[in-house]
Amino acid sequence: MTVEEKLDNFRTICVENARKDSAKAQSAARTKLEASFEEHKEQKNETLRTRVYEETIEVRREFNRIESERRAEIRRKMAKRQAVIENRIFEAVERKLAEFRKSPEYGEYLVRKVNEAIDFAEGESITVYIDPSDQESVGPLLKKRGVSPTVSKESFGGGVRVVLNKSRILIDNSFKKKLEEAREWFSFDGGNGDG
Repeated sequence: MTVEEKLDNFRTICVENARKDSAKAQSAARTKLEASFEEHKEQKNETLRTRVYEETIEVRREFNRIESERRAEIRRKMAKRQAVIENRIFEAVERKLAEFRKSPEYGEYLVRKVNEAIDFAEGESITVYIDPSDQESVGPLLKKRGVSPTVSKESFGGGVRVVLNKSRILIDNSFKKKLEEAREWFSFDGGNGDG
């Protein structure tokens, strides 16, 4: 073999070894880059998932805050509307009571309430109080039934108040008291409220 052939052979072997080494280095670099890329993608995906989760929580909080405010506003509006309706109802009741107080049945109602108090007292002396506005209309009727009513110093909207003198028990059948109790226990049932 000539020197030229030896050089050609040496060059071919060197080039072949260089190609093999280059291919190995390239393959190792590619594997390393792909692993690094996968790790980078996973980090970015994790960051993205965390961000989406945090933003989802923030959106839910904001939604809940807005929903809570909306419900509170609806409750306020309902409460105002119910107060208006309740006032109208009780104004109508007061008008009906005023009409009832002008009827003959009103006197009979008072006599019945006084008789119930007398039965309850079981012989104990009683004092019957009537509203000042009933003095002219109802006072004589009660006197005919054997009861001497005392005119109250304060108006209580009709009805009667009876005091058992010995035991100091008050039987309050005044319309003012009945209306107060009705307002206290009055409630709207049904609807879309929270209670």
